[in-house]
Amino acid sequence: MLAVHDAPKPPPERISLSAHRLGESDRVWFLVSGAGKADALSAWRQDDEIPARFVCPEAGVDIHTDIQIEKV
Repeated sequence: MLAVHDAPKPPPERISLSAHRLGESDRVWFLVSGAGKADALSAWRQDDEIPARFVCPEAGVDIHTDIQIEKV
């Protein structure tokens, strides 16, 4: 776990997990919601290096979303 102080986005004080630690989990689910995340989800599907790309558990990642994006 990482302590985050004065983060640029709310909340400014929080506890976070690194991609490495999340990647050590037995199961990882990403819940991706809202049109504002469509570009990030599309970039992820195209293997762009967004932060979520670095979460790599052995069993893979499950993505649950309400966003419609075009197939690549």
